[in-house]
Amino acid sequence: MEELTCPVCREDYDEGSSVPVVLPLCGHTYCRACLAAVQNSRGLECPTCRKKHPSHTVQELPTNYVALSLSDTNKRRKLNATENQVRRSSGGSSSGCSKHQNKQEYYCKECNLPLCGQCLFESHMNTGHEVVRSCDVLEEKKSELKTLSNNINDDIQEQGILQLEAFRSSVCSILQVCEASAQLHTMGQTLNTIIRNTDKQTELDDIQKNSAAIKDLQETLENIKISPPVLHDPGICVKVEAEIDPGSGDVDERMFLGQQSEPSQS
Repeated sequence: MEELTCPVCREDYDEGSSVPVVLPLCGHTYCRACLAAVQNSRGLECPTCRKKHPSHTVQELPTNYVALSLSDTNKRRKLNATENQVRRSSGGSSSGCSKHQNKQEYYCKECNLPLCGQCLFESHMNTGHEVVRSCDVLEEKKSELKTLSNNINDDIQEQGILQLEAFRSSVCSILQVCEASAQLHTMGQTLNTIIRNTDKQTELDDIQKNSAAIKDLQETLENIKISPPVLHDPGICVKVEAEIDPGSGDVDERMFLGQQSEPSQS
């Protein structure tokens, strides 16, 4: 805004070196530093209208507090806009209504939309939709997410056992099974992180992101499931079972040494 910057130096007015002052005979405003630079022995001359002010010095000129206040307000507005943009670009969630800038304390189950009080009054008063408090929906979503997480965790444990059975049945498939076991281990860690974060989160948007991550884990788990095969070599099975820690994907190298025969006792 032009009225908030000095016409000479184009700097925003402030309380430091760019204090806005008014020339009393013409009413034009400049920063005190610029007027001091153009002042001469014959007094002041307005840089815009050339009106002379012979009986005034720069130090005597009154501060334009209106311009100073507007400049401060404009700076705060720009700062807030920048902070909001940074939050949006960094993926941060916001519970404020984008239309009315109010807190979204309600949630329409039919529209699957959070609402502020004004949104509720303007567009959902006579719709017949079920509107509940956002905090209740948040707790409901958390409960659903925890239940789903527990079910998947049980499935992961079951698949870990099946992976061990598959490993015991065929040493030839060791690399494939170890890779799947490691993947299950990683999935378990990811799931635990999601579960811990769920208890701390207060925004529906974050809970929905966790739900999407849980569904991704489910799909990945379906892709790596292995049915339990028929065990062919009981001797190998016993040795493998003794050397492997279920669920860790770690295999003792001794399993591969001398597995066909044990050292004789003298």
